[in-house]
Amino acid sequence: MVDVVMNYGAIFLAFYNHPENVLLVRCIENRWHDCRQTLFILALFLHPRHRSTFKKIADETPLTSLGQLCKFIIFYYTRFIDVDIG
Repeated sequence: MVDVVMNYGAIFLAFYNHPENVLLVRCIENRWHDCRQTLFILALFLHPRHRSTFKKIADETPLTSLGQLCKFIIFYYTRFIDVDIG
């Protein structure tokens, strides 16, 4: 999953630097919007090799605050494990 996040970032940057970037960037942003962003953000947060990348974006969005990350972890834990942790 981390590879998907890193590829989205690389594609976004390549399109952003393209002379006709408006349509290309909008296309990538729409695709990213349709993804389960929380799961991808957790994958980036939990992957030891990409921890420094996560730290770079941690202050960019409310989705990456520690409180939000904990909520995402609990949500996906209960969804996939199907055990209520209270």
